[in-house]
Amino acid sequence: MIALLDRKLLRDMFAMRGQLLAIAAVVASGVATLVTMRSALGSLQRAMSATYAVQRFADVFARLERAPQSVAAELARVPGVAALETRVVAEVTVAPPEASGAAAATVGLITGRFVSIPDDDRPYLDTLHVLRGRLPELGRANEVALSDAFAKAHGLDPGDTLTVVVNERQLSLRVVGEVLSPEFVYAMAPGSVIPDDALFGVLFARRRVVAASFGMEGAFNDVILTVAQGAEPQAVIQAVDRILAPYGGLGAVPRAEQTSNWFISNELRQLASMGGLLPSIFLAVATFLFAVVMARVVTQQRGEIAVLKAFGRSNVEIGAHFGKLVVLVALVAAAGGLAAGRAMGSGMVDLYRPYFRFPRLEHTVSPRLVLVAVCVSLAAALAGAARAVLRAAKLPPAEAMRPPAPVSFRRTLLERMGLARRASVPVRVVLRNLERKPLRALVSILGTASGGALLLSGLAMSDSIDHAIALQFTSAQREDMTVTLGAAREEGALGALAGLPGVRYAEPFRAVAVRIRAGAHERRVALEGVRDGAILRPQIDLNGRRTGAPATGIALSDGLAEALAVAPGATVTVQVLEERRPTFDVTVTAVYASFVGMGARMDADALARALHEGPRISGAHLLIDPERRAELDDALRVTPLVVGASARADALRRFEESTGESMGFMTFFLVLFATVLVGGVVYNDARITLAERGRELASMRVLGYRRSEVAGILLGEIWTLAALGIPVGAVFGVGLAWIALRNAQSEMLRMPLDIDPSSFAIMTLVLATAAVVSGLVCRRGLDRLDLVEVLKERS
Repeated sequence: MIALLDRKLLRDMFAMRGQLLAIAAVVASGVATLVTMRSALGSLQRAMSATYAVQRFADVFARLERAPQSVAAELARVPGVAALETRVVAEVTVAPPEASGAAAATVGLITGRFVSIPDDDRPYLDTLHVLRGRLPELGRANEVALSDAFAKAHGLDPGDTLTVVVNERQLSLRVVGEVLSPEFVYAMAPGSVIPDDALFGVLFARRRVVAASFGMEGAFNDVILTVAQGAEPQAVIQAVDRILAPYGGLGAVPRAEQTSNWFISNELRQLASMGGLLPSIFLAVATFLFAVVMARVVTQQRGEIAVLKAFGRSNVEIGAHFGKLVVLVALVAAAGGLAAGRAMGSGMVDLYRPYFRFPRLEHTVSPRLVLVAVCVSLAAALAGAARAVLRAAKLPPAEAMRPPAPVSFRRTLLERMGLARRASVPVRVVLRNLERKPLRALVSILGTASGGALLLSGLAMSDSIDHAIALQFTSAQREDMTVTLGAAREEGALGALAGLPGVRYAEPFRAVAVRIRAGAHERRVALEGVRDGAILRPQIDLNGRRTGAPATGIALSDGLAEALAVAPGATVTVQVLEERRPTFDVTVTAVYASFVGMGARMDADALARALHEGPRISGAHLLIDPERRAELDDALRVTPLVVGASARADALRRFEESTGESMGFMTFFLVLFATVLVGGVVYNDARITLAERGRELASMRVLGYRRSEVAGILLGEIWTLAALGIPVGAVFGVGLAWIALRNAQSEMLRMPLDIDPSSFAIMTLVLATAAVVSGLVCRRGLDRLDLVEVLKERS
């Protein structure tokens, strides 16, 4: 008898193959998104953990101006310090390498960070991983190892020569290796938020070489250390700050705030959030589809259930029989979802490879994730089918032998209001059926809306990024290039910058490194002195309108205000981390929108008074002649005042490249999954409607209605539900996009929600196409109805 039940199960599955495949596709989509996000997250986490452990990534990082090497002993005696390294770190400019390939097309000022490694071969913190070649040898004064991304961007190999400009003199270095550092997994130039491997690189040389290049013999300007297990990191940081304060310490930061680690950790948090949100949408819809389909199956097979029970089959056997159906569908869907998720997860990891430079980054799907994927697909199937399966198991044989009670018919609300009189018969039939089964109609609408919301949220993310780019790089940043000086200078330095070849206009700025505190919260940011009437860096709001500079007090970026948990009217403490290092309290008078980075602004004159200084500049924003860009780059490379320069076009190019790849990947799969979701909902609605109302539709054919008229009733109902789901999906999509942006935004990158009308049009087109195609597929079943067989009464 068990074998017979199994054969019946296979026949049932074959007869329902269209519906079951549609449901399986929805479940598989949910499993695929789960596996994609979670496998990419796990792969990145494992790569990060392994890199940090093997390469001894430091726990605390501190920069200072200059301290004698004897201070290192005092730092080592701080309670809780397990290991410590002092280094010499400085910014340099790099002459364009004479290499083929990508380097030949590189335009712009190339900057780098010169980092020392110990002069001996003892183990050290932030150990370098050698990919090619070797580390600089002891006693070799001209050898350097390069970050691998920079070397590849310029086609540099071990044995090539690289020229850097240090203190107005050129230093010729021989490249001996390509390396990876845990400190620069996500390597960015100062002030950037997107890596640009062609314009920024990290150079590693022996301590003696770097120190001699910058006149730092017997001294250091950078400290990294690890904290002993059980020690309090914050106490260690406070002690380090106290010791380094007389030597121009800029404030120690924990690993959590180290730039590279911060960006990686933030990306992992976003992946974890999206990895829970997206799969839940698919699985919720799948649960509903299982519930509706299984309820219909049990209703159709009441007679078979009665016969089985009459022959002695137990409730458990009957329940297991119907349970097997949903379990098999769930397992097939899980297998398909795992295969798709594995491929998509590998593609997602590939997107991260150019930015996250781990020695070993492999995409793997853990056995635990496979188990979770199978369990969630089974949970969705069993949760949806549970009620129908229990009803089949508990159905008394005598009751099961009788047909189900006929539906109680009454005039609909529209008919009672007299609004349906002028409608045709097919239209009245459609409206009557929708009103008499409001719960199922509502869930069908929500299913279609879920697909639309998923698609619109992805399109909205792309639109919001485009909007933020336009505001940031067109309205807020109007300069061609920003030049940063090595230290604050008198305003007369602006003349030297304005006189550089190709400079048409120079607008000065003053920026100072500060630590801002509010209660228990604090952040290190750049405090900028601004003036009304700025041309190249105007103050704007989210709509691109100009706003004035703060006349009094301090204005904070929205990300900084949120991090400090303050609002206008609050008082914050500003500790300057440069030169005289004054500390002062100031009132927050405004919060402004910032899309990239955190910052704070004060009136330039008020800032000068707080710093106890006269008019000074930290750099300038420049308008330049594009045809003289190369000439300007050459001049900047040998200008001793300048330590950094960034071009707006370069930043925009890199930002568009990085976001374009990831958004293109996500948009393609969101369109695919939204189509699957809507198609699954519409197709199942049509098949169930056809099964429930086959007799009614066949009767209309016998009474003389044409096929097109009868099909209009079937398709009119499901397309009406799909049409109602589109505006609901638009509303849900806006909400889902807002949630996604909230999860994606960070203190360093914030995007306002902005949806282009074309995105709503795309969503409507995709949903309408999926609904039309699914409905037309179902019409084939209506055309093949056997009128005689359908009209037979049950005996």
